[in-house]
Amino acid sequence: MTSIGFSNWTGSPYGIEIKNQLQYIDRGEFDVKLAMCRKLMIKPLFVMRMLPKSYSWEVVRQGGYAFIMKYQLYPHGSEALAREVRDKLSLPVDSPPLIHETTLNRFLTWHNGTKDVPVNFWRIHGAIVEWTPNH
Repeated sequence: MTSIGFSNWTGSPYGIEIKNQLQYIDRGEFDVKLAMCRKLMIKPLFVMRMLPKSYSWEVVRQGGYAFIMKYQLYPHGSEALAREVRDKLSLPVDSPPLIHETTLNRFLTWHNGTKDVPVNFWRIHGAIVEWTPNH
């Protein structure tokens, strides 16, 4: 994982993987990151530009969250470069001054809805179910 963090609200541990790249995360690397979270009993939090739906589903099944950004983000102040790359190469890049509130609210809504769900469990139709890996 890129890092391990704890929620300021609940003390819940998260394994945080951040990929600010145009291509998907390698499948092998993704599987290793999920296995690390299972072994360490921490919730996976993948912050990515894009993630295949099947990967996102695996993160959710393990009690985690896939935070999809849509754009590859350049550092604040790089608006001109981002615009040039976007216009000339038609790539999904941006250089926002901050993450939009609606984007952050999606994560907070998930976080607040899973505070009572133990690590390696997930909520389905109101029931809390233990996650069991298929492999």
